[in-house]
Amino acid sequence: SCHAKIDPMGFPFENFDVVGRWRDNYKQSRSRIDTSTVLSNGEPIADIVQFKQVLKRRRIEIVQCLVSKMLTYSIGRQLETIDRGEVDRIVKALGGENARLRDMIHAVVTSDLFLHN
Repeated sequence: SCHAKIDPMGFPFENFDVVGRWRDNYKQSRSRIDTSTVLSNGEPIADIVQFKQVLKRRRIEIVQCLVSKMLTYSIGRQLETIDRGEVDRIVKALGGENARLRDMIHAVVTSDLFLHN
């Protein structure tokens, strides 16, 4: 019930326990775990496989989000409107949908925002 109100994207991950092991039931229950949810855009998701497909369709948005979060963490402050150009530059340099995490980290730590903040 918690995820339904604050984090519907958490339901597809319910098959994983606190250390990442797969489970079909909660320890205290014999009923199967319900991993279905409805995203904020109204799209129904049945399980982690469907959730992965949704994420793959939105890959460029995920790359933009990861770059923003990495920059925020690495420079120790929230990004401002003026920083948006640097995020866009990094995403473009990564090739958008073909970005790799290793390349993303390198692009962040060699960015002007990281080096001169």
